[in-house]
Amino acid sequence: MDSWYDHDSKFQSITVDVEARCVSVHMLSYPSAEAPERLPIRISFSAVTSFTNSADLMQLKAHAFAGHVNEWKLAKGAGTSHFYLVAGYLAVTARQPPVITSDS
Repeated sequence: MDSWYDHDSKFQSITVDVEARCVSVHMLSYPSAEAPERLPIRISFSAVTSFTNSADLMQLKAHAFAGHVNEWKLAKGAGTSHFYLVAGYLAVTARQPPVITSDS
């Protein structure tokens, strides 16, 4: 499940487990640029060393129809994954590569 379309996704929730050093991003995303609808996915990060998030929740709510995410770039291995939002930014740095799974 590595080839998801990285535009127009909608965040549903972000879960941070400080003790386990894990971050999970739950969102609706298109499996491809031609897909007719968004599907629920979870992007899981383990061995997280840092997490940065800044988001204008009012603007994200206003843009929910079109999606919250302009673009996301996941690390191919250890490193930082970036989510560029319409009104904010999310970065997760981890010692393990992120894992994308169906969240249905």
